[in-house]
Amino acid sequence: MVYRGHIQNGTVVVDDRAELPDGAEVEIRVLPKAEAPIDSGDRPWLHFSGSVDDLPANASQQIDQTLYGSPEE
Repeated sequence: MVYRGHIQNGTVVVDDRAELPDGAEVEIRVLPKAEAPIDSGDRPWLHFSGSVDDLPANASQQIDQTLYGSPEE
């Protein structure tokens, strides 16, 4: 079983209020800090994700024509 917790004033605090018996052996693994949410400032293309709603039905099959206006083959 895995329990999540954090360090508070140098002591491990289990977040789940787990009832562990005295003398239970535990293993502590330090997890990497959670990444910040993706910001479109870091990845400007994310700003456009899902924003196009007027593409032709075959846009994925005719991607060059759709994006660049090149002649269809």
